[in-house]
Amino acid sequence: MDFLTLVDKEKSVDYHKRGFVEKEEMMSFDNATTKSTKLLNALLEGNADPEIIEEMNHLELDFLIKNLVDIYKKMLMFELKLPIDSKPETVIAKLKADSFDDEKIIESFDLYILIATLADHNREVQEQIEARLQDHKHSQEANAITFMAMCTGNIEIKFH
Repeated sequence: MDFLTLVDKEKSVDYHKRGFVEKEEMMSFDNATTKSTKLLNALLEGNADPEIIEEMNHLELDFLIKNLVDIYKKMLMFELKLPIDSKPETVIAKLKADSFDDEKIIESFDLYILIATLADHNREVQEQIEARLQDHKHSQEANAITFMAMCTGNIEIKFH
């Protein structure tokens, strides 16, 4: 478990325990988390170096999914005014042209892409995600992951 996984962003006491007292410090910490996610995605984008993949297998999947779900729930409640247990199809029907303009929503796509990439390279991660998608105790996780999958496409470029 690493430093980032120990902070519950919903509880400011977790920030305070780690020395982040001022609002600016908390925002800086959140920005570092976002930049770390983008860096990890960038490392995986090109050739998937086996060493990098192996090191990333130590990432806390629960932490990544929890952050994804937190952002997704906020989008439902505040942006779309939907209940947090809304089905992905309902959410997609309610989207507006500017629904993905928020930086936090963009961060959730970065998280999803990182999770999906890890699953592509690690059977154990893939099995954990599939189990969560089928487990009713994890319905919010399943809804968030399914929504992201429905709103994300792949483009493959082949060079001859």
